[in-house]
Amino acid sequence: MERKKKNPHVTTLLFKEQVSKKSKLKLYPSKITPYVLIDPEKELFLIKGKSSPENTIKFYNLVFTGLKNYAFTGMDKLSAHICLTYFNSSTAKCLFDLMKILQSIKAYGLQVSISWYYEDDDEDMLEAGQDYETVSHIPFNFVELEMVGR
Repeated sequence: MERKKKNPHVTTLLFKEQVSKKSKLKLYPSKITPYVLIDPEKELFLIKGKSSPENTIKFYNLVFTGLKNYAFTGMDKLSAHICLTYFNSSTAKCLFDLMKILQSIKAYGLQVSISWYYEDDDEDMLEAGQDYETVSHIPFNFVELEMVGR
């Protein structure tokens, strides 16, 4: 009996004609890609983990499409949580583009909040968040995470 392969992500946010508040985009993590969830019912965008995809543009274009379509779900707000432990230089550019999209969602009339998570000894990640806050023109909530196992 052949096992049915599980769909690696829910893609209803990728097709504008199918967008509703029940639409979701979920990308499961790998060793080089982060977990991504866009869930309109929870008014949530979450990106968590390590980001150094081989084809960064291809990976983040899925995320960008989902976020651009979020404005058509009928929701009033979006709470973005960015919790990356590492990202490469090509992801840095995509994060810049991500901030522009979040800014355009806000300009569309939705309330957007952004929480940027960083480990307590990672000044580079904190500074990166401060730079993205400047770019987005949206005040960030900076959340310091204590390193486990010290």
